[in-house]
Parts: sequence; structure tokens; C-alpha cells
Amino acid sequence: MPSTHASACTFFAAYATLASIYLPLHPRIHPLLATYTPFVMIPWATLIVLSRVWLGYHTWPQVAAGTTLGVCFASVWLRFWVEDAGRVRTLGGELERWIDDSVMPAIITVA
Repeated sequence: MPSTHASACTFFAAYATLASIYLPLHPRIHPLLATYTPFVMIPWATLIVLSRVWLGYHTWPQVAAGTTLGVCFASVWLRFWVEDAGRVRTLGGELERWIDDSVMPAIITVA
């Protein structure tokens, strides 16, 4: 059974790293964040993956399988986003506009 911790944190680290390299930066994000993302995310994910073996929850092959799944799914998701396959990017933009227009003003007025 592949390690879900390894696959989840590797997915997150791989996608954040690939996105910081290949995707245009969001206007609200400082450019240095994209520069330092790989230097923070990859060591963080590596420590989590290694901790699964050190703590005795998984074996090396289970962690390797989870890590492989995480990297593969991150690569596939980035490709879906870049090519807008299944309208992934379009729906993401619509969700972001809805949050900015509807949810955030409601939160701000309540607070």
C-alpha cells in the first residue's frame, strides 16, 4: 500500500514547484515567493516522506510508490491546468472571481 502521506505532500511540493517555474505569477503574489518555493517545498516534503520510514509506519517501497504517485499526479494536474483540459483553468478562474465578489465581501462585513 503506497504511503498517502508521501503521495499527498509530494503532490503538493511537486505541483507548487512546477507551478512556480512554468505558470505566470498571480498579481497578488510577490515574485520572491515563486523563487523560493522549491527551496522550501522540496526539503519539507522530503522530511515528511523520510519520517514515515523513520517512525516505522511504512517501508521504503511503500514510500517510493507514494512519492511516485504524487509526482505523476502533480505533473498530470499541471498539464490539465496549462492546456485547460476539462475546463480546469476556466472553472478555477470562475471560482476565484466568485470568492472575490461574493464570499470575501461577506466575510469582511461580518468581521
